Amino acid sequence: MSAEKPRYRFVRELARGGMGRVDLVVRVEGAFVRLFAMKRLLPQLVGEQDAKARFLEEAQIAARLRHVNIVSVVDIGSDGEGPFMLMDFVPGVSLAQHIAALQRADELIPVEVLLEITRQAAAALVHAHDAGVVHRDVTPSNLLLGVDGVVRLTDFGIAKLTSAGNPTTAGIVKGKWGYLAPEQLRFEEVDARTDLYTLGIGLHEALTTERLYDGVPAEVAQRILAEPPPDVGEFRRDLPAEVSELIFDLLAKDRAARPTAAELLERTNAILESLPTTSTHTLAEHLQTHHHERFDDQKGWRDEASASLAVAPRRPSKGVWVGVAATTAILGAVLAGYARTEPAAPSPSPPDLVAERAPPEPMVEEAPVAVPEDPPVEERADAPEEVPSMSTRRRRRRPSGEPSSEAAPSGVETWSWDD
Repeated sequence: MSAEKPRYRFVRELARGGMGRVDLVVRVEGAFVRLFAMKRLLPQLVGEQDAKARFLEEAQIAARLRHVNIVSVVDIGSDGEGPFMLMDFVPGVSLAQHIAALQRADELIPVEVLLEITRQAAAALVHAHDAGVVHRDVTPSNLLLGVDGVVRLTDFGIAKLTSAGNPTTAGIVKGKWGYLAPEQLRFEEVDARTDLYTLGIGLHEALTTERLYDGVPAEVAQRILAEPPPDVGEFRRDLPAEVSELIFDLLAKDRAARPTAAELLERTNAILESLPTTSTHTLAEHLQTHHHERFDDQKGWRDEASASLAVAPRRPSKGVWVGVAATTAILGAVLAGYARTEPAAPSPSPPDLVAERAPPEPMVEEAPVAVPEDPPVEERADAPEEVPSMSTRRRRRRPSGEPSSEAAPSGVETWSWDD
């Protein structure tokens, strides 16, 4: 007898963008129960061939990457709700959410924690670039900081293969405002060094808790193209000079001056080894300090999944089957006697079969994908906030307890199919 195929049951929606959503699902196969993140197209786009083609391209690119620092795609398929991409579920927060939490707490990230995030992000990019994949969206929302202390790169929705022979379309830029490299704004062909520039912006924001480039798109573009790379050491006086130099090099206007992912990994490891032994903060401990309530909530999602399974039809036990058989026999004898005294009625037509799992009810209407991790921001009281922008003037480090004077950001538009 062939084994029963795995079943994926909807638990809750984690995130939603302009073209897709990510659900938390549970896979049940015998005694095996495991949570996954399932990415789908929005229902209204399932029938659009262009959207399906881009979705499939993302799935094929992501599925070819296998690395501890990249969210794994474990299954690709299609069902009654359209195509889907099944990914590992990563309990944790995105770097964007963590930056917002630090900003609210008026705290700065420890140097060794920032370097650990950098080291793991660089390792992910080394693997992707070696496989010929340019991510093009290595923003804080797409770097997941796991409760286990592992950093994972996610959401390859606008990634491209360097060997695919598909040059950048004239006049079209794919990426997020405020995280575009100068070559993207000049409509030049992107390469692996473009990912390093985007990562550099995110690391600068993690160190300062403030947006580096924000505002009207035309003004943002002009600043990225014309302003010299900022020196994060002007804000963080506690940074080793090697860290300030590293971020400065990542933000070089000329891509030839930027380090490769492999060089970034090598330099980061060297800085970590040179830190004083008194630096004891680990990434996992640091995250627990700021997000323990969120992590506790995520632990409860497995119980939520188990509860959803409890209401599903179950195979009756052996004892129940014995009772059913006895009852059936009695009813059969009664009906047989009744049939001898009453005219036979026409046999009713067989009822329509009912699917074991009805499709989930439509959701009421952020990756990232990102990234896969939290309920839609419209429905969360603790949704990640945008990080205030960094002004063009020099900034000093804000003493602990001094209120921030930065205004709330105007928001960043994402030029990717997910938005």
